Amino acid sequence: MAENKKKTEAKKAAPKKTAPKKEAPKKVEVKKAAPKKEAPKKAEAKKAAPKKEAPKKAEAKKAAPKKEAPKKAEAKKAAPKKEAPKKAEAKKAAPKKEAPKKADAKKTDAKKADAKKADAKVDKKAPSKKKKAAPKKPAYEGPTSSVKVNVYTIDGKKKGKINLPKAFDSEIRTDLIRNAVTRARANRRQAYGPGARAGMHHSVEQWGKGRGVSRVMRVKGERRGAQSPGTVGGRKAHPPKPEKDWSQKMNRKEKHLARMSALSATAVKEMVQARGHQFDKELTLPIVMEEDFERLPEDVEEGYTQEMIDLFDTLGVYEDVERARTGRHQRAGRGKMRGRRFRTPKSILVVVEDINSMRPFFRNLPGVEVVTPNRMSIERLAPGGDPGRLTIISMQALEQMMGW
Repeated sequence: MAENKKKTEAKKAAPKKTAPKKEAPKKVEVKKAAPKKEAPKKAEAKKAAPKKEAPKKAEAKKAAPKKEAPKKAEAKKAAPKKEAPKKAEAKKAAPKKEAPKKADAKKTDAKKADAKKADAKVDKKAPSKKKKAAPKKPAYEGPTSSVKVNVYTIDGKKKGKINLPKAFDSEIRTDLIRNAVTRARANRRQAYGPGARAGMHHSVEQWGKGRGVSRVMRVKGERRGAQSPGTVGGRKAHPPKPEKDWSQKMNRKEKHLARMSALSATAVKEMVQARGHQFDKELTLPIVMEEDFERLPEDVEEGYTQEMIDLFDTLGVYEDVERARTGRHQRAGRGKMRGRRFRTPKSILVVVEDINSMRPFFRNLPGVEVVTPNRMSIERLAPGGDPGRLTIISMQALEQMMGW
């Protein structure tokens, strides 16, 4: 019983200690206290804001138009006053200055026309004389040959002397030159051969043995032999094969030495004469021309071939061109029917820097060839394997050969 009393007393005491009654007044106080303190602050902020901002905006609106309006008005008034006289002055001044210019232009055009007519009456070679005052000097400063040759003008006169490139000091090896030309021709040779059934386009049969005649193939119904090698109208026993390789190899150093040897031979008069070339014996070989030689296309508008004939005649080498003209003859053999009916001897070799502009001067001269320094092959320097071709080299092309 005592224990039950203690439990009931504990139960009664427990709800009394709970805090629902004590917590309630705290929440109410917080709710009541918060609005009382916050309300005046918000109200004050609303009242204070419009009072301070309103005069500022109004003042800004009032002040802005007052300050901007006079500026725009002044700009509009000032602009037309300043620009108007300038345009008017420019229009008045322009015609006064341009009028004498046009008159001067007409006078200068008339003077130019008179100058052109006066220049047309002057000789064609006159402009080249003006260019002689400032000759172009070789830019190469490396080692050169000890052999000196004359430099000739387009009038055929001596202008000075110059050292040949070091390549002209190479040893002349006629055996290497001949081998190089032979191999160059072999590598250029085109393969040929008969058709697969050449000489076999017959209906043939063999009689066999027992008749006392040879056992060759014969045309059917006839005695005539056909298709067999050795018979009239038969095929060849060993015809040429299209698959045969005709090319020949040569060492790179030997080929280079052969080219340099052929170049050196062009400076030896005895070897040039041995090839049959005809030229003035007072000339130094190879014949070196001045810079104006490659400027002829600028001065000559027509009559290219006649211009070069006159130049060769003054130099003393035109006899070699005539030798090639008279030496043109008909080829022997089947080549007459295959687009190579005539053969023409080789004449002068001209070496220039710009081949496109100089080719029209030489294309109608028989036996004359025009090349650049990089295109000087062994066959052009020594046609047929015989070194010593008559050569004319321009100053521009000689400068390219200085580093060889």
